[in-house]
Amino acid sequence: MLPRRTWTQQAYLKASNTGELDLFGLSVAISGDTVVVGAFGESSSATGVNGDQANNDAKDSGAAYVFVRRGSTWSQQAYLKASNTEAGDFFGYSVAVSGDTVVVGAQEEESTATEINGNQADNGYSTVGAAYLFVRRGTTWTQEAYLKASTPQAYGYAFGQAVAISGDTAIIGSPSDFSNAVGIDGDQANTDAAYSGAAYLFDLGEILASVGRSGTPVSGSADLVLGIPGIGALSSNGEILLQTTLSGSAAAGGRSRAVLSSEGGPPRLALQTGDFAPAAPGLPADAQIATIDALIHNRSTSFAIFQVMLRGSGLNSKNNTMLVEDNGAFVRSILRTGVPLPGLGDAIPTAFREVIQRQGASNQIMLSYNLRLGSGTPVVGWGTSTGLLVLDHAGQIASSTARQGNAAYGGGGTFGVLGRIAVLNNESFGFLAKFIPTGGGSPVDGCFSRDATAEGRRFPLQGELAPGTNAGERLGAFTGVTRSDDAALIRAMLRNSSVATNEGVWHETEGLRLRKGQGVDGGLVITRLLRVWGIDNGQIVAHVMLGGTGVSARNNQALILRQADSPNNIQVLFRSGEPASGTGLSNVTVGTLQDIDVDPVNGHYAVLASLAGAPATANQALWSGQTTLGNDASLANLRLPRLQLRKGEPYHTEATFGDLIRSIALRPAVDPSGVGGRGLAQVINQHGQILLTLTADRGVQEAIRLTSLTRPLRWSIPPEGRATSLVPSVHAQK
Repeated sequence: MLPRRTWTQQAYLKASNTGELDLFGLSVAISGDTVVVGAFGESSSATGVNGDQANNDAKDSGAAYVFVRRGSTWSQQAYLKASNTEAGDFFGYSVAVSGDTVVVGAQEEESTATEINGNQADNGYSTVGAAYLFVRRGTTWTQEAYLKASTPQAYGYAFGQAVAISGDTAIIGSPSDFSNAVGIDGDQANTDAAYSGAAYLFDLGEILASVGRSGTPVSGSADLVLGIPGIGALSSNGEILLQTTLSGSAAAGGRSRAVLSSEGGPPRLALQTGDFAPAAPGLPADAQIATIDALIHNRSTSFAIFQVMLRGSGLNSKNNTMLVEDNGAFVRSILRTGVPLPGLGDAIPTAFREVIQRQGASNQIMLSYNLRLGSGTPVVGWGTSTGLLVLDHAGQIASSTARQGNAAYGGGGTFGVLGRIAVLNNESFGFLAKFIPTGGGSPVDGCFSRDATAEGRRFPLQGELAPGTNAGERLGAFTGVTRSDDAALIRAMLRNSSVATNEGVWHETEGLRLRKGQGVDGGLVITRLLRVWGIDNGQIVAHVMLGGTGVSARNNQALILRQADSPNNIQVLFRSGEPASGTGLSNVTVGTLQDIDVDPVNGHYAVLASLAGAPATANQALWSGQTTLGNDASLANLRLPRLQLRKGEPYHTEATFGDLIRSIALRPAVDPSGVGGRGLAQVINQHGQILLTLTADRGVQEAIRLTSLTRPLRWSIPPEGRATSLVPSVHAQK
């Protein structure tokens, strides 16, 4: 027998704001030296962590309290509240803790959101319930996730009445579930078994999946070893396209570079320099891959695309560029320069100026081109040699009307030389082009768009009055175009304006949205627009330089969010010189914002920044956030970024266990136009997954796909009471 142990009471715990009928202690949980206590009758209107607990303005909203032990001394570390505190939500009815993660249930919460980090700003359903995930870094607690049932019903599920967590897995009970499903992942939509109950399993935490690690053999080849990861592209469902160097005997003779693809399965070698080119009409038999570039993988269903330069008999700079696709089984040709295009009267392209790919399930590519003078019918001249094609992944042309010399959308002239292009939502597209007035006149900059019904639109031209201004300002040079849902977002300079205010961003139908010189909270002003992204809900994200009171070189960079409702409602998401949230490092601030990428569909964003005041071994970190969470007022804090990785921490993938992060690289597509999200490669997708490269011990470099949260798996207990085999959820990223 085990010897008896003597138990003693070590502490008597009470809330920091003890109140009548708070019911502190109805739920309790413990993990190591951390205790969490629920009080679902607590009534303050505070939100988040360590808010104002002195009022009783939200009766029975509920709270949870975190206590920690140092030696034999207990102290309260955090006061937790829901991010959407409402009277009667019963936050704290259930609590669970595992290590540095706490889950709190609120069985009477009433929003219509589903699954993870949905819209919590309404009360459209009655007592459906929710759960809230909090994570501790150092001594700082932050809310990481807002969890909901995947199919809530309007009359209530009591989701969150019971919660439990172990490691990176949380389970949420929903005893009022009405479906008659049995086993795992059954039909959740019916209401044929009242109060049968269900449980929902969530995989939590930062899941790091290895895409390629330097020094490891290439799958399927004993003579190739992966080298240094390069630029990459990430699809909306997490598939990867990645450049890499190679070494080994099979990498000799100009075969030292390749592209890896996870299209259709685990990462594989899709194409290697020195390979014979994919079959295509008119291609010489000795044509080989010389270089690989311009990777894009925006589609949610197969078809990554990239460009290759070829070498071989008769190939030169006018006919050696090939646009190819990887469909998961093989790489095939879509188009090649030097080959006549039937959709353009057999005119011959000599260069692909830009290639972009539509996001989501669409089968569209946009390609701008130069044509060989003297080719085609009618014969191509200087005034008809550039244009834009919309085509599918088989190379079939859907639209070619946007061509130099054709009638410009909106009338009154013709298209001149075409410039930057952008995919818009709902099968629309936008582009910059010179506009040549009928009857002569100097070409001026213009922005044009076309929707799925083939209706063309034109934004006011260079030299015309700038929409949304009131001091005679006129539009200057147009520098970039991107998307705001199915409309174009235009970046342009201003004439008749001071240097401090001479640039802006316009929505093609709603006018001026952001301007240099515009005020930001606290007496700050925008002094320079570095890069701009449009979000499909009407928001704009911008990387800017700041000026104003108290601004210096240490705090003059920021990532800002222009809200959808008002041009003057700007939220600072992230700023240099501010405390480095989530790091747990005292006296450490955000240094330089090194790299940023933003997804235009759901507003997920990633920020890589240096850390000022941190030791050299820990002076860099990666944060991510989502602009479409919460609302523009009381829940705007949900849009702020949370720490994902920090230099100096250990990390784990299926290829690496416990190496320290020595540096982090985020490599978004380089876009000299100063806009993002227009159809070039992305390194963050619409679900918040991120493609990055970590340098680890011994100089090893590893391309990583980071996933913060996976989708939930639902468990149901058969109503007959039979035992069910509960299989663990699959970590989709591994």
